[in-house]
Amino acid sequence: MMIKKITNLIIAISLLSVLISSVAVKADEGIRITESSAEVAFPYKLVFKIEAESDVDIKDIRLHYQVDRDHFAVVTSEIIIEFIPDTEVATGWTWDMIKSGGLPTGTNIEYWWTVTDADNERIETEKYSIQFNDERYKWHSLIEGDITIYWYQGNDDFARQLMVVAQEALIRLAMDTGAHLQRPVRLYIYASAQDLQGAMIFPQEWTGGVAYTTYGMVAIGINAGNMEWGKRTIVHELTHLVTQQVTFNPYNSLPVWLNEGLSMYAEGEMEHLFENYLEQAILNDELISVCSLASPFSADARLSYLSYAQSMSIVEFLIDNYGQEKMLELLNIFEKGSSYDGALMTVYGFDMDGLNDRWRDYITAVYRLVMGDEPETAQKTVLFILAATSMLVLGLIIRNGNGDGDDEKSFTIHDLPVSERPRERLQKYGAESLSAQEILALILGRGIAGESVMVTAQRLLSEFGNLKTLAGASLEELSQVRGIGLAKASQIKAAFELAGRLERYAEDEKRPLLKTPENVAELLKSSFRGKTREHFMVVLLDTRSRLIKVSQISIGSLDSSIVHPREAFKEAISASAVSVILAHNHPSGDDSPSEDDIILTKRLADAGELMGIEVLDHIIITDNSYLSLKRADLF
Repeated sequence: MMIKKITNLIIAISLLSVLISSVAVKADEGIRITESSAEVAFPYKLVFKIEAESDVDIKDIRLHYQVDRDHFAVVTSEIIIEFIPDTEVATGWTWDMIKSGGLPTGTNIEYWWTVTDADNERIETEKYSIQFNDERYKWHSLIEGDITIYWYQGNDDFARQLMVVAQEALIRLAMDTGAHLQRPVRLYIYASAQDLQGAMIFPQEWTGGVAYTTYGMVAIGINAGNMEWGKRTIVHELTHLVTQQVTFNPYNSLPVWLNEGLSMYAEGEMEHLFENYLEQAILNDELISVCSLASPFSADARLSYLSYAQSMSIVEFLIDNYGQEKMLELLNIFEKGSSYDGALMTVYGFDMDGLNDRWRDYITAVYRLVMGDEPETAQKTVLFILAATSMLVLGLIIRNGNGDGDDEKSFTIHDLPVSERPRERLQKYGAESLSAQEILALILGRGIAGESVMVTAQRLLSEFGNLKTLAGASLEELSQVRGIGLAKASQIKAAFELAGRLERYAEDEKRPLLKTPENVAELLKSSFRGKTREHFMVVLLDTRSRLIKVSQISIGSLDSSIVHPREAFKEAISASAVSVILAHNHPSGDDSPSEDDIILTKRLADAGELMGIEVLDHIIITDNSYLSLKRADLF
């Protein structure tokens, strides 16, 4: 009996040992990833999938990914996957490009997963790579140096022609500016503008080529029917890539006139369409200031053409008059994050206003003295000037020869009694004592035959009703008034423009300069104070970081707000903002960012980059504190 009990005990211990051994093996196995994949549905989405199992419930799964592009710090996006905890889980996440903005074809994404179970065991998978390729077409490739051309329609000679154009463009650019390609680039050649637009999320109907500068990639619609246009476009967009690589910095972007001007200059001789717009603007005194050209160009077609033409002319002026070395020095200064005025002052000794004056003098002289390139035209222009000069001299001799002519003369301010002359009244009583009529008389200086300048000034005011209407009159309208020719009309327009600029300058000075998180927190804290729900705002800035406006984007719950990239940037695009600062409040009083805050910031920064609007920071504000995500290195 005793032996039987001992035998049973041994069997029981053996069974228990086997059972314990079996459990230990399963525990050693822990979390197991049975499937991991990513599927591309270009250009609209990228679907990540994972299947995992464990002996206990899996409670947390996160997707981590990095997008391969130019950056100053490696940015890892983290997605918290929503699923029901279980021992076996099949789940995933869809990257919706319509919501975030698209990625260009060929973009490489590196991703991995972290999985945690109920026992707090955590594993991290190996890193996987996937390319966001446009697989609608069967692509061929041609590689030469740092340039790779991808195309799907046309023979090898078609691609070789484009490669020759690209390589020659790099050589010319290096000769003209000293700038070189620093990293490899890719050119994707679509067979038409329609095919290209099909590769984009929000294309404009006129889009025929686009440069994704931080991705080192250009996409263009080219076929045998538009080869010449395509070659120029390759040069233009490739120059954008080189310029971006040479000047890439975390502090400031290039003024648009320099960025676009370099690309236009690289194309070669200005096309007649652009030249015509430039010529008309010079003749009508409608040139856009260099300062205005530093911001994104107008959507109006006429102003857009003129902006591109002026930008090319300005760059040509700088290179022709100051040399290639200075242009390279300017690009290198911008790479250090210099301000627009600071960079120009360092290299050339003048700021944007100084450049504006010098370039205007130069281009106006060129166009008004020689309206064309033909020697015959130049000769006719010189003969005309000589003839006009001779007639002027002859007229003076005839008029003043014997001193007793009885021809009518125009009345000037000096024909008035001394006590009534506007200039003397200004000196004695101050400018504020003068009437609008007297100020106009001073500007005009001289009346017409048989009429004093004061009468001319009063008639001018009467014809237009008031100063506001007079200020808004065109040169043509002013010139049609008797006694007001083009010269006097120009003087009047110049006086009103000067007053307008002073007013705009004063308004600009009133707009706060937002350079630091402290500036932003001080601006917005009163707007957020006492709010019981999260309010998300976007601060719109101009090229000099001055406030344009503050836009409220959404109102959420106690601890969250819903923000869509489209709404966040709608106001920025409408106001032509160059950069934005995101801001929202935490009613809880804790300014620590949530994971959702960080993810949203990265998502909006990515969307802004695609639209050319830089997200400078994201400020979280409470009643008593604030936190800058940029300063905390959280994006």
